[in-house]
Order: sequence, then C-alpha cells, then structure tokens
Amino acid sequence: MTILVVPVLSGPFIFAHPDAWPLLLLAMILHGFYIKIRAPHILREKLIKLLDGKHTAVGNHVLTIDESGIQDDTDETKVHVSWPTIEKIVQDKEYIFIFAGKIEAHIIPKNAFANNYQADAFYEKALQLRKSTWAIKEI
Repeated sequence: MTILVVPVLSGPFIFAHPDAWPLLLLAMILHGFYIKIRAPHILREKLIKLLDGKHTAVGNHVLTIDESGIQDDTDETKVHVSWPTIEKIVQDKEYIFIFAGKIEAHIIPKNAFANNYQADAFYEKALQLRKSTWAIKEI
C-alpha cells in the first residue's frame, strides 16, 4: 500500500515558496513597464472609439468669446454656445473650465495663452460676459 504525502501550505504563496519571489518580482516589474508604455495608447484608442472617428473634442480649437456667447471653431466644426446655456466658469492652476451643461465643458489649457496674464484676462472676461447676460435675463 502506497501513501501519498501532500504538503499543506499555510500563508501566501510567496512565503510558502521563498525561491519564487525573484520571479514574482520580475513579473511585477515587467508588467509595470508594459502598463507605462501601453496605457497612453490604450487610452487614445478608447477615446477614438468613443468619439466614433470624430476628433472634434481633441485637437486644435479657436475659442472666441463675445456678448453673444462662445464660438468654438475646429477644422471640421463650428459650435456656438450662448451665455444663458453656460452653467458655470471655474479655473484651477492649469485649466479654465466653461461648463455648458452638467457633463459638457470647454476645457482650456492655460498654457495655450502667451502668459498667465492673458489666461486670467480671458477668465475674467468670460465671467463678466456671463454675469452681464444673466443680469439682463433676470430683469
């Protein structure tokens, strides 16, 4: 009669088999490099698929603001949004956000301006135009 003896492991695999940790470490490092190299491409592919081949959200835009609203011109589209449609205008250290609804926004990088003074002037002008339109609307 033969008896089969099977060792019982207690604890995580890496502690039960100390000779396996170099391979696990190597696998984690290689996976990290793969993610670092591949992640931007995966994000771009998903964004293109989301946009269904229409690259109007990403790319060069010319944004013009005046009393009537915001004009957003690209190579393929021209979009005009009037001030009453704009819900809020906020900024952080790097971007100006002009929200035209709950989930739609014009995101303007401040480095698109020649300097911070121009970015601040654009932000203040947009706030002023929006506020003056709302004052007229509320009367």
